[in-house]
Amino acid sequence: DQERQLAGPDRPFYPFVEEVRRHLPDAPARILVIAATGNGYGAARVRYHLIPHNAWIGQALDPSAKLRKGDYLLILLPAEQVPYDRAKRLVTFGEQRRPAELEYVDPGLGALLKVSGGA
Repeated sequence: DQERQLAGPDRPFYPFVEEVRRHLPDAPARILVIAATGNGYGAARVRYHLIPHNAWIGQALDPSAKLRKGDYLLILLPAEQVPYDRAKRLVTFGEQRRPAELEYVDPGLGALLKVSGGA
C-alpha cells in the first residue's frame, strides 16, 4: 500500500503524513487540521491518511473549538492563521492561548503541535 501511495496522486505529501503519524499515539486522537484551502483536496487526503484518528479540517481555528490537553494541531502551510510562539510554547487563536509542544515540522509542508494544556 505504501508503494501505491508513493506512486499515486498523494505522493507529494504522503511521506509528510507518514512522519506525522509516527508522532501520534496508537489510540485515536483528536487532530485539528488547519489548511489555507479549508476542506480542499489536499487537506481531505491528509485527513483520510490520518484514519483512525478523529481529524477536523478548517481554514483557521474556531475559538469555540475547545482545545484540550492531548489534542493535536496539524498546520498545513501556509500557517499564518494559527500563530505559534516557539519561545513561549504557546498557540494563540481568538482570545484563547494554550500551551503546546512542537512535535514535528517540515518547512515546506507544515507542522504538528500537541496541546499540553487546556480546557
